[in-house]
Amino acid sequence: MERYLEINVVTTEEVYNSLDMQELTDNLVNSGISNEELEQVVYEALESNSLDMDWSLPVIPMLLIGYSVYKNDNLTSFQKGSEFADRYVQSYIAYIAGGAAAVVTNTWVVGLLASIGTKVFCKYGKSKVLKLRSLQETIATNEAILKRMRRKLHSC
Repeated sequence: MERYLEINVVTTEEVYNSLDMQELTDNLVNSGISNEELEQVVYEALESNSLDMDWSLPVIPMLLIGYSVYKNDNLTSFQKGSEFADRYVQSYIAYIAGGAAAVVTNTWVVGLLASIGTKVFCKYGKSKVLKLRSLQETIATNEAILKRMRRKLHSC
């Protein structure tokens, strides 16, 4: 309080009353809550130890992903839209999986690990799908080339 005179400090009734007797309440605000009431609220929060999940769309990841995609000058507008949609869907799936795991297990660490694991799995799965598509296109191209070559060999 001596060091940061411009900052008001909120205290319990007991602390406020004690400092009021010493006339040290210039930047002090009485919360109207007793120490016992504060202890009870903290105790109940720790005892309930329940996690709730908000299933709505997370806005902050949407803004961060949108901004990072927007700043990428190497992409066309269509590619930016596609990149944003892809990354946000993966992020939302990870958010839902992590939230569900946290609520079911009532442990935030499990939720965090489930969220990170889901994000990694989505990225790994996407990579596999892209590789599979590339291989399928290569096979189709090679089969078309072989078909043309066989026709030319048979016509000779």
